Amino acid sequence: MFKILFVLVSTLILHGPSIEVSGDNPNLWPFVEQQFSDWQVQSPINIKSQYAYNVNLTSLLYYRYWREDNSVQIKIGIKKKSLYISNKNKIRAHITGGPLFEKKYLFSRMYIHWNTEGKIGSEHQINSQGYTMEVQMVHFKREYKHYKNAKRYPDGICIISYFGKLSDGDNPLMSDFMTAVQSIQITGSTYILSTFNTHFKWLVDLAKNYCYYVYPGSITKPPFNQCVTWVVYENTFSISQAQLNILRSLIGINGQPLTSIKRRMIQPFNNRPLCHV
Repeated sequence: MFKILFVLVSTLILHGPSIEVSGDNPNLWPFVEQQFSDWQVQSPINIKSQYAYNVNLTSLLYYRYWREDNSVQIKIGIKKKSLYISNKNKIRAHITGGPLFEKKYLFSRMYIHWNTEGKIGSEHQINSQGYTMEVQMVHFKREYKHYKNAKRYPDGICIISYFGKLSDGDNPLMSDFMTAVQSIQITGSTYILSTFNTHFKWLVDLAKNYCYYVYPGSITKPPFNQCVTWVVYENTFSISQAQLNILRSLIGINGQPLTSIKRRMIQPFNNRPLCHV
């Protein structure tokens, strides 16, 4: 049975085997729900590995993201002051497994954080290290029907975060994405339509990796609802200075450089659950 499952999930882009459990305590979050007071578990945070406990979870499963024959259709455009990637139609990609167990979360949108100068553009940190870029894939729980409604529930949203680090050379897997965002700027179009697999092949290797942190937190823009299960990957993708400069050169509808969604400052850890998979 295990061999059959392994072959199946490999075609759906899954992670590798889980890390051994430390303590194997089923009373820990996320195995059991936990209530938090207002403003207790805000995001982003500085993820310190010394505060994390290891848990034994199944692999996180991705559906309709990177398979060429059924990758979901997306819209890439400029919205107000930011670059915005969203689901295009009613057929959605989704994630399940891992800290989500059997619950399904549907893809809604993506946010990409970078800075107009300097080397740090991420919202989160790991062991006090910031990163050049942070990509956040936002999902909502299927039974809540849509993103706006899901924000009202403590388990309504799951956000997957990937970090980018500067490299000496271009990341060739990012070329289609860079061409797309440049074409929006040059032609003056508000958006282009494409598939997730076409423009985000540079994330697939990270999605296969099983080293990530999970914690309960909040959305990082007002009103900062505490409704998010955050999944933050340790490994990084590469991006060159030239590719970063392309993002920094993008101009919003107000004539000012895009800075993506405004980064929120690091929030107190407040002794919340933090697990490592």
